[in-house]
Amino acid sequence: MRKEKLEWTHYESREGDKKILIIGDSIVWGSHALIEEILPEGYGLTTIATSDGVNEDNYVRCISALATANDTYYEAVYFNNGLHIRGQNADEYEENYEKAVTELMKAIPAKKWILGFSTPIQGKPASNTDNEAPISDQEEKSIIARNAIIIEFNERVKKIAANLGLPYYDAYSFIEKRNDLKTDNYHYNLEGRQLIADAICKRIFDEINL
Repeated sequence: MRKEKLEWTHYESREGDKKILIIGDSIVWGSHALIEEILPEGYGLTTIATSDGVNEDNYVRCISALATANDTYYEAVYFNNGLHIRGQNADEYEENYEKAVTELMKAIPAKKWILGFSTPIQGKPASNTDNEAPISDQEEKSIIARNAIIIEFNERVKKIAANLGLPYYDAYSFIEKRNDLKTDNYHYNLEGRQLIADAICKRIFDEINL
């Protein structure tokens, strides 16, 4: 998969004595402003979004530096990396992912860490035009093959969560087959971004309030 224009994007809300950190890619970035809106009073948000994968040389170093630039402790960290796999097979991804999370947990103190599944790669989004060409058989097969990789990688994240004693969130299943929320194979419209924001916030505060 080619890199998106989103290489590294960092946002900090300076409001709120308690801070939440979300780490992900363009899916997280698309919902971060909505997440901030629904955070309870007293909470601020830091977002780090990148199209780098867990196998990139500077991935951990860059995230650690950005996350700790102004805050030294978080109530919760929500972590996702999986759509930008950079040629890794499942075994390589599992090894790189677990190593990255382990190193990040040492560098970024937090009460809770939650590992988030990657969202589905889906077919042709819903369209308001009737004259768009239908998706080709070749493209459909490509989407199915790429999505099978995401499913396998999510299973590896589940395994890593068990290894590290961390909770995980299945951000795949709750929005699976919702092509009506897609703007392309990967990204979501406003309704989809709001659903993702609501779901991530609920999962975070379910853990915080245990």
